[in-house]
Amino acid sequence: MQKTSAVVVIGGGSMGRAVVVANHRRDSDSMSFVVAEPDQERRAALESIGFTGVRLVPSAVEALRSAASGAVIVLAVKPQVFPGVAAELTHSRVLGEHLVISIMAGRSAESVHAAMTAGATSSASVRVVRAMPNLPLAHGAGMTAIAAGPGAGSADLAFASRLFATGEVLTIDEALFDAFTAVAGSGPAYVFYLAEAMERAARELGFSAMEARTMVRQTIAGAAEMLKAEQDDPARLRERVTSKGGVTAAAVAIFDQQRVADAVARALENGRNRARELTSA
Repeated sequence: MQKTSAVVVIGGGSMGRAVVVANHRRDSDSMSFVVAEPDQERRAALESIGFTGVRLVPSAVEALRSAASGAVIVLAVKPQVFPGVAAELTHSRVLGEHLVISIMAGRSAESVHAAMTAGATSSASVRVVRAMPNLPLAHGAGMTAIAAGPGAGSADLAFASRLFATGEVLTIDEALFDAFTAVAGSGPAYVFYLAEAMERAARELGFSAMEARTMVRQTIAGAAEMLKAEQDDPARLRERVTSKGGVTAAAVAIFDQQRVADAVARALENGRNRARELTSA
């Protein structure tokens, strides 16, 4: 039988919740969770899920004190909140030997390690893995990047891969994290943007709101399944749907006239640059 791993999730917002939900939907027996979330409404929302093996507490210190020795720590707080959380943990002398997995945007693994060891006791030792999942993680379709930080080894990367296994996991160089954030971390928002625009256009063409939503959602879901199942690249798949002189070709011609592909490239570059600014701030 696989040993149960104790995981302390600090931060019960969207991504912290996604980590817990994803693992309980996949295999509720292999990991037990303690979630530290000071906001009472967020704790109540997590509690309402009704998963076993999840405890909810208001502070990071309380979470670590109530967890098993050597628990894995998942940092799922906003980057601007992190310095206070790190100081609270180190000053409270609750840190021992831990794998720390940071899913914070804009915080390098080195900076996380430095903050989690500053002023800590001599017995405190942390190994850091940086991770960037996206929200579809909670629905079994996440895309996560991981990178080894200070002290982390292959076993730590293997655990991180298991934590984010509801979807695909890539091990990349941390130098690529800002670009990954722009492509995959923010990527679901781009798909939702397209869906929003398609629904609006469908309503303008005469469909009801319900009809437009049904058509657009199923079309995007079906296209995503084809992308995942087919071996062809996206350009070839598009060509298979686009008959010369046909309806699809007439629509795609507008995308080409408006240089949509160039706009996507500029958008991702701008997102990457913003991620770099946040990392260096």
